[in-house]
Parts: sequence; structure tokens; C-alpha cells
Amino acid sequence: MYNIVYSAMAIVILAVCAVPASAQPSGAIEDGTSFGNQVVFLQRHTSVVILADSSGQARVAVSPDM
Repeated sequence: MYNIVYSAMAIVILAVCAVPASAQPSGAIEDGTSFGNQVVFLQRHTSVVILADSSGQARVAVSPDM
């Protein structure tokens, strides 16, 4: 049950962070948390794989453990 909750939270957090860099001039989402900070947080709790497009502007972090 907890895995489902954590997975849902990670998906929501990462969906917000997956906005292309051109849409986020400062590299931070509205609350001031950067994609990198989100990834570090997730890495403390699970394994994380970063997927990116060829330009590196769109990124998403996924957890194969969840």
C-alpha cells in the first residue's frame, strides 16, 4: 500500500519537474525546488534513473523499484 502512495507522490513531483527548461528560466519550479533537489530527495529513498531527450531540455526521473 505504501509503495502505491510513494509512487503516486513521485509521479506528481516528477511530472511538475519534467517541464522543459525553456519554460523554467530559473531552473526551479514555483516553490523554488529544483529538479536536481527532487532527484537527490528521491535518491535518499530509492534508486532513480534519469531519462532525457536528445537536447537535455526535457528530463524525467523514474524509480524502477516502485
